[in-house]
Amino acid sequence: MKRFLTAMLVVFIYSVTSSQVIYCQWVWQNPLPQSNFIRDIHVFDADRAVAVGFPQSFLKTSDGGETWEYKELIGGFSYQLSSVYFLNDNTGWAVGELGTVYKTTNSGSNWFSQSISTVHYLQNVKFIDDNTGWTVGQAGKIYKTTNGGTNWFIQSSSVTTMFMSVFFLNANRGWAVAYDGKIVSTTNGGTNWLSQTSGTISNLTSVQFSDDNTGWIIGFDGYSLRTTNGGTNWTSIIISAGNSFFSQYFTDINTGYAVGNTGGIQKTTNAGANWFPQTSNSIFRLTAVKFINQNLGWAVGAGGTLLKTTNAGVNWINKNRGPTDDIYSMSFLNANTGWASGGLGMIMNTTNGGTNWTRQPSGSGSYFYGVKFVDNNTGFTVGSNGSVFRTVNGGTNWTPQSSGSTGALYSVDFINSSTGLAVGSGGNVIRTTNSGVLWSLINSSTGNILYSVSYIDSNTVYACGDAGTLIRSQNGGVNWTALISGTGNTLTDFQFINSNTGWFSGYSGVLKKTTDGGVSWNGNNVGNNNLQSIYFLDINTGWVAGLFGTVYYTSNGGNTWVNSLTRTVNRINSIYFANGSSGWIGGEAGMVKKTNNGGLTGVSNNILSIPENYSLSQNYPNPFNPTSKIQFNIATGSGADIKLVVYDALGKEIETLVNEKLAAGSYEVTFDGSNIPSGVFFYKLTAGDFSEVKRMILLK
Repeated sequence: MKRFLTAMLVVFIYSVTSSQVIYCQWVWQNPLPQSNFIRDIHVFDADRAVAVGFPQSFLKTSDGGETWEYKELIGGFSYQLSSVYFLNDNTGWAVGELGTVYKTTNSGSNWFSQSISTVHYLQNVKFIDDNTGWTVGQAGKIYKTTNGGTNWFIQSSSVTTMFMSVFFLNANRGWAVAYDGKIVSTTNGGTNWLSQTSGTISNLTSVQFSDDNTGWIIGFDGYSLRTTNGGTNWTSIIISAGNSFFSQYFTDINTGYAVGNTGGIQKTTNAGANWFPQTSNSIFRLTAVKFINQNLGWAVGAGGTLLKTTNAGVNWINKNRGPTDDIYSMSFLNANTGWASGGLGMIMNTTNGGTNWTRQPSGSGSYFYGVKFVDNNTGFTVGSNGSVFRTVNGGTNWTPQSSGSTGALYSVDFINSSTGLAVGSGGNVIRTTNSGVLWSLINSSTGNILYSVSYIDSNTVYACGDAGTLIRSQNGGVNWTALISGTGNTLTDFQFINSNTGWFSGYSGVLKKTTDGGVSWNGNNVGNNNLQSIYFLDINTGWVAGLFGTVYYTSNGGNTWVNSLTRTVNRINSIYFANGSSGWIGGEAGMVKKTNNGGLTGVSNNILSIPENYSLSQNYPNPFNPTSKIQFNIATGSGADIKLVVYDALGKEIETLVNEKLAAGSYEVTFDGSNIPSGVFFYKLTAGDFSEVKRMILLK
């Protein structure tokens, strides 16, 4: 079992005073305002709207979506907010993972936590006045407040599956829908919830009523349900077979919209009897749709999608600025000039360190998995179906070249403007010595997919790929021999800092180092996420990045690694640093984020206040498989030994996660249950006279 102790939001370094913190800073450059998942939106009028998502993010526009105010971690934790509801211009609530409930009374400028006795995922929140509201979520939980959220109490229903949506017409009449086709209704404010028959076992995700009788529900498998008698009977139709829908909004008794997977938007003009598709120009899952009148509406979702219509959905305009195609590779010449390549022929360029990114027309619909520039003018990109493109004017124009391969090419590298290599599917290696006028297919000695290739010098080249494949050429790529990597995991990237010293990264956190030119490799896993990209500046300083926004940093050649909090869960496919300060990550949904402090530098005394009390938080996620994060606070003036221990249900010690003196601050440790069976476990924090125990569930 592996564990990684990192500071949450702030990382305390023991060589500085306890009032100092090390923090990481990654700033969005593309798309803007961001491309993290947006779960819900509330629309006030033609100009003003707010949205919430991950990581506890809050977006606000006052000019119809032309510009957005963006805040992360409004509650201090990297959890997802799933629903937002404003009662008026100032007062609103947001709910989400781990029983999160937040309230604002100043339009979202500040948020404060409200206490609710659950760690379950809350999916939806609705209020009918300043005092009365409901929130619903995981495990059939329904909670009600009668004092504006100061206190929440549970209401009983027969449902045990995930509630996804709740809707109230007034203080008494309401409905809620859940997974497995569950519908419940109440006529007394939730004192009693009675089941209704949906006629389906598909997951139901959204409910809305126009009056006591007329209502609609949508859900998975293309289902749309309609009632004209308050839910006593429901009539179902299939909007779009096989598609899942997550949100609906009716502007009147006849006109409604439903949104779902792969940018799907459907509209009805006859109360849901028939639906027809609208063009969203988005490929991302849409999770919320809201209208303020017959014409003006918004839809939001994955990839930071912010779609707006002003003509009843005839046209939907994405208010994100910048490409949202996945980025697979980046190539920088210096701290100012770089390129990124990605999905559907996407290439973009910056000449000012990423402050502005400009899309360059490639004339191709290929997926560009690798890009390499040798100077300001000459560059190459490779991708799907053996595609190779070259530019000699910095990307203003791109010209296709014949690679002689029909398989995907995943990586390209050039030692100079004439001589280069590309690798890809089936162990394909292609080589050119005349700037790509002619590419020759080389026998690589493997049939496994190769994901990365790089020159060490004009003679020495390495490539890596599936099933731990690692090959080397010592004559510029003409002949190749296999090396022993010591792992069967997929290898995604590598880098050599000189002829002897190099590192490779791969799936399941694989990261190894060689100091003898690849003859032998040693090292431990870094986390357990798939690692996609690695970059070293020198023999000591390096970074590795991968799934779920993972970035780790080392200052001692990889002997130890520190988590750099990127505040995204988007997959990172490429990482590059121009120097010890300026670095970029690129990946899923067009994400480009930049740091100007190395991702883990800069001393400050006021990022967060030092905790005054000890506390232990509920693990996240919970239930989990196989890893979960545990956060805890160490109080100011602590001199005690800190212990965090995991026990099984019989009290047997499973693992000691922490056993050392820690400076005051907020910490996070990852518990890995890969090697233990499913079950109920307990974790206990002890610090001097303080102790606290919490329960967690490993569910495989």
